[in-house]
Amino acid sequence: MSKSIKLELSPKWDEIEMIRNKSSQFLESRGLSKEMVQAFIMVISELAENSIKYGNFRSPGDKVLIEILVGANNVIAEVTNPIDQS
Repeated sequence: MSKSIKLELSPKWDEIEMIRNKSSQFLESRGLSKEMVQAFIMVISELAENSIKYGNFRSPGDKVLIEILVGANNVIAEVTNPIDQS
């Protein structure tokens, strides 16, 4: 079973729910408690929302990238978005 998942979303608010669902399914499949899954989903959703809000999406192919890694004693969520180069 994979210890990580990589997701991407277009900078559209209606895609946040898809990220929540896929992240939740992944974290549950890794054996995290319901309370822990809810806490991580809140964090991941907030990071994704901020990426959409503050990212610099100039071309249609620009995406928000999300990677979630579940370790033995930790969960790492990395959210990446394009920025203005100035």
